[in-house]
Amino acid sequence: MFGVFSQLACIFAAVGYPLYATMKAVNLDAVNLNPQWLSYWAIYGCLCTFESLLGGLILWLPLYYEAKFCFLIWLQAPQFKGSVLIFDSAMKATFGSQKARSLKNTPMKSASHRDSEVLNKATEFLQVHSPEMYHALSKESKSSAPRLY
Repeated sequence: MFGVFSQLACIFAAVGYPLYATMKAVNLDAVNLNPQWLSYWAIYGCLCTFESLLGGLILWLPLYYEAKFCFLIWLQAPQFKGSVLIFDSAMKATFGSQKARSLKNTPMKSASHRDSEVLNKATEFLQVHSPEMYHALSKESKSSAPRLY
């Protein structure tokens, strides 16, 4: 990979798939986002800042874009969880172990568990703040077609 192709490959690797995966995570995990993509975007932002500060100096490094491409793939690969590793070590080094919460073992809730949790919260809210609407909706749901959720 040389020249313009290296730059295009880095742009696609940095934004293409991570954007798709983040959108997928946002749609599926609205309650609890995937920590890998949250940490990836934080690290990518730092990398962009670093590149902006160094300006043209970084372009003189031989095989810079090839090394950046490999680094970005390592950050994204679920086998390595590079973004989570770097994020955890940087947060712990910056804020100390008491303030930084590790993302490595962040539990992910299943979609059905989150859906039932949201439904329970909505039901509780309606019972407390609008009992009339809750009763009207519960009567309507019993008389109508089966629920889709």
